[in-house]
Amino acid sequence: MTEPTRDDWAPGFFTPLYARMYRGPLFDADGTEREVAFLASRFADCDGPVLDVGCGFGRHAVPLRKRGHRVVGTDRFAHLLREQPARGRRAVAADMRTLPFADGAFAGLYCVFNTFGYFEHRDNQRVLREWARVVRPGGRLVLQAPHRPVMADIVREHEPSQTFMGGATMSEEYAYDGRRRAMLGRGVWQTSAGEQSWNFELRLYAADELEKELARAGWQVIECHGDYDETDFDDEESAHVVFVAQRKG
Repeated sequence: MTEPTRDDWAPGFFTPLYARMYRGPLFDADGTEREVAFLASRFADCDGPVLDVGCGFGRHAVPLRKRGHRVVGTDRFAHLLREQPARGRRAVAADMRTLPFADGAFAGLYCVFNTFGYFEHRDNQRVLREWARVVRPGGRLVLQAPHRPVMADIVREHEPSQTFMGGATMSEEYAYDGRRRAMLGRGVWQTSAGEQSWNFELRLYAADELEKELARAGWQVIECHGDYDETDFDDEESAHVVFVAQRKG
């Protein structure tokens, strides 16, 4: 596999066709419902707005708003934000490393769907500190991320594949770079609306490592799950970790 470069891969991945794929053939209705239910339960007692970091077209923000939560979305790509329904939309185009919000502006924040780890380690640390800055003391964080030891093995064993679904085709292959501790992916989406080649690089963290980084940034982990169904996290079996943390202060 030819490795993706460290150039900015995101604009070539998060395109209008990305939104079309994940709102259509790749949309997981059951998974989305579980994720939304988990988020709704963790922010049920939040007295203030909640920030969705990397909200995209609003897969979580929109149903949470329908449940009565005050969700503000932020995403780097304005064209994805415009995919959200105009009515009730509260969304701001911004880079998660430099959020355009006042200190303590939010009662909670969530970042899910493998949205953490886009950058080099120092910038990822900066992201966690920036989240702590915009969430008031005592506020809540939900963070989902791959668990490196297990995910790295899964990626190493993943053979190149092609999937046909709903009039679309997805070809994909993955690799793990141990030196950079990164999952590398590349593939092609083909639909009636067009074709897109893509690649990405995601910095992976072991759960205990990420918990320490959260603590350094001002967060205290209060829950740790292996999935949104609240299964116990297993260091040797869980491919993902779902943290619930509280802003120190």
